[in-house]
Amino acid sequence: MSVLFNIIVKAKGYRYHIITLLRLVLPGINANDLEKTLHTLSCIEVISYTVPFYNLIKEKIVGYNELVQKDNINTLVEHDLYLAKQ
Repeated sequence: MSVLFNIIVKAKGYRYHIITLLRLVLPGINANDLEKTLHTLSCIEVISYTVPFYNLIKEKIVGYNELVQKDNINTLVEHDLYLAKQ
């Protein structure tokens, strides 16, 4: 699993799929099924070790207006995807 996530994180076209994978994993946290919860937390742990975390709030405030004018970005969600693809 860690090899797969390393490939996904390093490939520019697949980076934004990590968010979708995290959303799909969240329902696996179940207080009644300990084994399923441990596998889910293991998956989240592997993702958190391979994905670099950045504070995008400062980048949004500083670079948002320039990106809107330059690249026709309409929303903050598109801005986040634009930053993830770089």
